[in-house]
Amino acid sequence: MREGTHEQHTTSARHRADFEFRRLLDRLPAAAYTCDAGGLITYFNERAEQAWGRAPLLDDPRDRY
Repeated sequence: MREGTHEQHTTSARHRADFEFRRLLDRLPAAAYTCDAGGLITYFNERAEQAWGRAPLLDDPRDRY
């Protein structure tokens, strides 16, 4: 295996898993969002936007949970 190939494969697999997870959250009949370790919103689904009455700012300290 070439050097870097394993790392590229791992990164690609992580991106696919993240995409699939968000796709699942998009289909939930409930509000869902994710935050980073600092509480910044990194993702929200349409139901969360409806529950909050607006779209939050992503990765912005003004919208922290």
